[in-house]
Amino acid sequence: AWGGAGETGYRLHPSGLRPRIGLRAQFGSGDPDPDDGRTATFVGPFGRPSCCADPFWLAPVNALILAPLLSIEPTPHLQVELKVDFVRRLEHADAIYAFPPRPYPGSAGRNGNDWFTHAPTLAVTWSPWPELTVEAYHVSQRVKGPLRAVGADDGTFTVLSLALRF
Repeated sequence: AWGGAGETGYRLHPSGLRPRIGLRAQFGSGDPDPDDGRTATFVGPFGRPSCCADPFWLAPVNALILAPLLSIEPTPHLQVELKVDFVRRLEHADAIYAFPPRPYPGSAGRNGNDWFTHAPTLAVTWSPWPELTVEAYHVSQRVKGPLRAVGADDGTFTVLSLALRF
């Protein structure tokens, strides 16, 4: 089993808004033969869903998640980011996994487009002091193909979090 994550980006013209375009990628292998007596599906030690993918009911297990993004920084303490997560199943024979990693019943080997969801996200992060971060984000996930076939529905949610460091 294998997995990983990374991000690359480019800061555009250094104007007052400091615009940046980027691409995030996360991936975790799937099991091409669930009946061969060994497990090849990657299940990494992810501490909380938002570190993995904003469509938090999906785990980066048997998946490739690509997220093009655009961010701006109106002030040194405020960042606004717009991105879209595109999610693809890596091994057709393996399941699609929810978070924490558990398979969606009936999703293994299910026919359909292996690019099975996308999730536009708007995130705002405010850090007035090094010890305080406030984050709000809104996600609207759209499902299709094998995930829709096993009964999954589109979903929308908004999160507000507060982090204190001391």
